[in-house]
Amino acid sequence: MTMHSSYFIGQVIQPEPTRPIQVGDIGTPTWYAFLTTPQKEGSAKAWLEKKGVEAWYPTETRWRKIAKGKIKRKEYEAVLVPRYIFARFTGRPQWDLLKASRWLTGVVGIDGVPLPITDETLAAMEQVPARLAEIRAREEERRTIRPGDRVRIRDGAMEGWVVEVRSIHAGIARFIVPLMGDRETEMQVDRLSKQQ
Repeated sequence: MTMHSSYFIGQVIQPEPTRPIQVGDIGTPTWYAFLTTPQKEGSAKAWLEKKGVEAWYPTETRWRKIAKGKIKRKEYEAVLVPRYIFARFTGRPQWDLLKASRWLTGVVGIDGVPLPITDETLAAMEQVPARLAEIRAREEERRTIRPGDRVRIRDGAMEGWVVEVRSIHAGIARFIVPLMGDRETEMQVDRLSKQQ
């Protein structure tokens, strides 16, 4: 059996020209929200940017505990809205090519029509991670116990008692217990709730 082929080993084959995923100039750039495959927001972003489309997905910095070694915590970027990515098109999107991408599974729209998002709307969305961080910081500050604060004991024999913290050292709060002859006692801070 004889095989005829126009290719041979070692031959350099030029790839067929590919169509861009956006064509022309639409004037005002428009964002679209896409769904990605699970945990592939970064891959989808890299693919879009390689094709010349700006992409973004909301993240925030979080810390992960490390079980072994000198480093006890490690910083990482957590995705706030899993499986969603936003892409900014300066040209007309080629929906068939976007649909064929292995990283994108769909586009957010109404009745099958992709929903455009303005720069202003997306700029407001980009502020969400910073706002969440501020809210968490305020909440943490509100719960932080300091000398002079009134706290409620959450468990144990004195559960429900409200006392005033005199000092704190290494996670241990010291306070006066009036019913025990004004004797100073101590308790771990995590057993106390700050009174508002």
